[in-house]
Amino acid sequence: MRRNIFKGAAAAATLALSAGGANAAVVVDQTPSGTFNGSWFNYSSGQNFYVAFDLSEATNIKGFDIFAGGTVQVGQSVTVRVKTDVGGNPNFDSNLLEFGDTIERIDPFDTNSQIAGVDFNPFALQAGRYWMSVSFQTAISRWNSYDNGGPQTTSNQWVFYGNSPGFQANVYDLGYRIRGDVTGVAVPEPGTWAMLILGFGAVGAGLRKRRVPMRFSLTTG
Repeated sequence: MRRNIFKGAAAAATLALSAGGANAAVVVDQTPSGTFNGSWFNYSSGQNFYVAFDLSEATNIKGFDIFAGGTVQVGQSVTVRVKTDVGGNPNFDSNLLEFGDTIERIDPFDTNSQIAGVDFNPFALQAGRYWMSVSFQTAISRWNSYDNGGPQTTSNQWVFYGNSPGFQANVYDLGYRIRGDVTGVAVPEPGTWAMLILGFGAVGAGLRKRRVPMRFSLTTG
């Protein structure tokens, strides 16, 4: 009976972790509220936009909605990249995360944009500022911008041409939403996990070495 209970609990935990981001809360909301401004090429091997976002608490990121123009369809491949913030700019040298995914759903928004939804396997980010890009594989799909109060600056938007950072001065607010679950719990970094595992191993080895065999003597009267 216990074994079945444990199996059920493990299955429930796995299901909770693998649940798609479609039902996750919106933790960063840049839904367009102004007028349509333009449609920008955003593809992995070419012009690739990164947008800044802030997390006030530790969060499991589960999905991204991009307000897209051009040709977008379910099953289309995208590349997801996340960078840490270094002095108000994205880390130009490396990505914190990079992986491929696909568009799971397309929802209408207005005459210029469709909402292309991508659900991730959840990944944990601590509170702080980050930069994210979800780019298409070809130039036929674009990222739409809206005038929500003026053009963006380097404080919230960079564009990469391959690995070279740049800036497009006439790009207004790119429309997107980031979905996830706020945990509020600090998640150890991979290096911290490794140290903890090594520490537990050392403690276990020490306990094994200290184990003293028990001796019994039989006394006859």
